[in-house]
Amino acid sequence: MRVVAARFPDRQRASAALDALRRRLVLRADDAAIAPLGMPGFADVGDETLLAGRFANNRLELVRSTLTKAGGSVVADVDERCTRPRGAPDRRPQKSRRASDSQSKRSRQTQPIG
Repeated sequence: MRVVAARFPDRQRASAALDALRRRLVLRADDAAIAPLGMPGFADVGDETLLAGRFANNRLELVRSTLTKAGGSVVADVDERCTRPRGAPDRRPQKSRRASDSQSKRSRQTQPIG
C-alpha cells in the first residue's frame, strides 16, 4: 500500500477527484479524505486543499492520473509502512519502585537471623 497526497487549488477540485477515485476504486471511508491546506501563521488564507489516501500499489497509475486530471499536484507518495509511528526500542520491562521495595522487604523477612 502507498500513501499518496495531492494539493489542489480549491476544495471543489479536490472533492471531485475524491469522488472520481471512489467511483473507480474500492475504498473504505477512511482510506482517503480531503482537508484544508494550512500554513503555520496563516489561518484561512486561500482555498487550497489536500487530498490524501492509502492506495494499492497496482492502482497507483490510475490514482496519479485521476489526481492530476482533476487539477491536483502530487506532493507525496510513500510506502504506508513509513507513515506508522516507530516502536520503542526492545528492552526488558523495569519493575516499579513499589514492586522492588516490597520484594526487598519480603527477602529481609525470610532471611535467617544470625
